[in-house]
Amino acid sequence: MPGFEEERIVIDPETNYNLVIGLIAIPNEMQFIPFDQDASVFASVDERPLVQVLVPKKVREESNKADSLDLRPAIQIGLFPPFSTNKFGSGAATNNLSFNALVGYNEGLEGLEIGGFLNILREDMVGGQFSGFGNIVGGDAYGIQSAGTFNTLQGELLGIQGAGLFNYTSKGIKGIQAAGFLNLNRNEMRGIQAPGFSNVSASSDSSFLSYGIQAAGFSNVLRSRFYGIQLAGFNNLLAKPSIGIQAAGFLNMASDNLSGLQIAGFQNTSIGNFAGIQGSGFVNITGGVMNGIQIAGAINISENVNGIQIAGLMNRAKNVNGVQIGFINRAHQVKGVSIGFLNLVKYGYKRFEASYEENDYWSFNYKTGTRWFYNIFHYGTRTETYSGYGYGLGLVPMQSGRWAMNVDVLARTYFVYGSSLVDDIHNRAKLELS
Repeated sequence: MPGFEEERIVIDPETNYNLVIGLIAIPNEMQFIPFDQDASVFASVDERPLVQVLVPKKVREESNKADSLDLRPAIQIGLFPPFSTNKFGSGAATNNLSFNALVGYNEGLEGLEIGGFLNILREDMVGGQFSGFGNIVGGDAYGIQSAGTFNTLQGELLGIQGAGLFNYTSKGIKGIQAAGFLNLNRNEMRGIQAPGFSNVSASSDSSFLSYGIQAAGFSNVLRSRFYGIQLAGFNNLLAKPSIGIQAAGFLNMASDNLSGLQIAGFQNTSIGNFAGIQGSGFVNITGGVMNGIQIAGAINISENVNGIQIAGLMNRAKNVNGVQIGFINRAHQVKGVSIGFLNLVKYGYKRFEASYEENDYWSFNYKTGTRWFYNIFHYGTRTETYSGYGYGLGLVPMQSGRWAMNVDVLARTYFVYGSSLVDDIHNRAKLELS
């Protein structure tokens, strides 16, 4: 049926005639703003508004005319364009040493550049670039970029970017990005991203792999296949199948399959399959198959579980192949054991018992859970005298054909009718063949 990925018909094995017809909707994929690694915001450095304001049009035009001359002065000293030793053709020169009192405008660098306000390179930077305000590079960077406010790079970074506010790289990084606020990378990341606020690394090519560490004070976002570590004060987001570690103060989210470790102060979410360990202060959610361990302060939710669920309040899954430990455990089917105060297994162990005991006491027990661990809820009464309430645990260690052996432990308390008196708790252990 359109809009649904599966149609399911279930026949209740106990009645053979009750039908349940289910339609499972196709899940909505997470939508992201598309990134094109071959497209830049500006076709060239000269088209950037800041460059057009600070570099006179005549200097830009003369530099374009002189591009074919391959100018390589050893030293360049300037105030701002065109007041420099390279004059109007500065944008066609590749320098070994460059010193700019305010603004520098050159073609490339193979050495060292220091600027008081802004350094602008139309092509590649090889070496070290340092500025009080910002660095703009139109090609690749091999070395170190350091600025008081920002670094922007239209090519690839092989080295280190350090800025007081943000770093931007268009074609990937192999090295380190460190910023006071934001690191933005529009291609694969291999190395370390460390800002005070957020990392964003996004590639439109799903074949790219990223390796390394993202560490941010607030958020990490990664849209390529990742092998490494994400650390954030608030949340981490992975949008492709990945292997590694997510650790956040509030939320971790993987929108596809994840293998590794998720640790969050509040919530872990894996929309696809998860293999490894999920640990959170409140809730873990896996939309596919959970292979490993889920540990939560309150709730674990998974489509299917192969492993262990441990929660302070509730575990929920459809099919469990392993162990559930929690105050309340819910599942459709358990191949293993659910351990808790209340175990609700749709196709598990259920039994209602009524019996007549000594002293005219009628006893009613309801058992629910799995064969290896079930809960017993007891109510009993002696006509016009007293009533009894109790709770217990039991298991079926042996069963064959039509007979089974039950081992039950039950605690009961009696309330006298018409009185506030409560009789002592009576503990009872029973071995039963049925």
